[in-house]
Amino acid sequence: MAMPTAISTTTVSVALKAFFTNSHVFLALKVVLAMASTLGVGLALEQIPAAVTLTLGIMAGALSEVDQNPKARLQQLIVSLICFFIAITLVTFLIDFPWLFGPFLVIGTLVLMLMAAWGSTKGNLGFGILLISLYAMQGHADSPSFWYQPLLLTLGATWYGLLSWLILLIWPYKQVHEQLAQCYFALARYLVVKARFFDSPAEQHQALRHQLALLNIDVVNSLEHTKRMLNRRRKSRADDTELNRLLALYLLVQDMHERGASSHYSYQELNRDLQHHQVLLGYHVVLMELGESCEKLGRAILSHRTFSHSKRIGWELSALQNQIDYSHLQQHYPPHLVTSMRYLGRNLADLHQALIQGEALTQAHPSKPPLALSWPHPLSKPFGLNSRLFCIPMRCYFATV
Repeated sequence: MAMPTAISTTTVSVALKAFFTNSHVFLALKVVLAMASTLGVGLALEQIPAAVTLTLGIMAGALSEVDQNPKARLQQLIVSLICFFIAITLVTFLIDFPWLFGPFLVIGTLVLMLMAAWGSTKGNLGFGILLISLYAMQGHADSPSFWYQPLLLTLGATWYGLLSWLILLIWPYKQVHEQLAQCYFALARYLVVKARFFDSPAEQHQALRHQLALLNIDVVNSLEHTKRMLNRRRKSRADDTELNRLLALYLLVQDMHERGASSHYSYQELNRDLQHHQVLLGYHVVLMELGESCEKLGRAILSHRTFSHSKRIGWELSALQNQIDYSHLQQHYPPHLVTSMRYLGRNLADLHQALIQGEALTQAHPSKPPLALSWPHPLSKPFGLNSRLFCIPMRCYFATV
């Protein structure tokens, strides 16, 4: 009876850790902490209106926050607070003069919306200025003095900004872990759908291609977002060991995506020409296992645990190779089919080896520096029939389906 309890406790612990390490949950917890502290002080001092005004400033500061390294975040915070204070002061001054406030509101809103064209940082700043200006308009009638809202709204944004900055100093790579995990999750979904090519009728292949193209866009977008996050941090922490480890994991998933997205043969034609159910089933099983391992690696990154790669995938690759050899002796595949199977086998073997490297990169104390970890040698015979490995550069694998 002790075993189920232990398993249940472990499962709940992992689920809770994954929940609290999610970046959206983490942002919500920061906002709740900042709001709770201000409301608590307001209740203690019986200053509820002032506490509510502070929380509105906290909301504006949180919604205008962007992902940056600690130094750039502090600089951005100072700029944001200055802009917030100026915007609230102008709204407070002009709102009693409708003939001035109307044109100012229209032109200001247009300019703030267009700031998004200059990048996400300026776009978020423009949105924050617009939001805090709306809060200032809403509370103007109940404001006891001219400087009441400019000071309190800006003070609320200041409190949240400083709290968020201190948390960033403690966990500088929190958001990178979460975004990098999303790359592995997206790749896992891609590989699982791609595996369906080998166990689905030809009539479903067109729909699978469309689904696969959409999933490929998700992977590319996740990779691009992660790359920007890593580049922002490398400007100030280029020699950081943890950053180098995360960079190695990023390069690993980027390489895995290129290998997983490559296609050397139409899968519809492969199913037709191969005509061997066991070989197709083997491709399907291996790709499914690789997709599940990618998801497990992403969860390990998200929850800061060591990833344990399934050893049975190596056995499945070996069994698939034996099945290919056996079926080739029976059917004598044409040369173009053998070549395509070689490339497909090589991609599967390299994905397997990449996950083994991912296991080494998630260890608490890897035996080598993260960027010095080399690719393990491919399986000595991943393609079949005593053929030599074809050393084709990785960048040649760009066709998606």
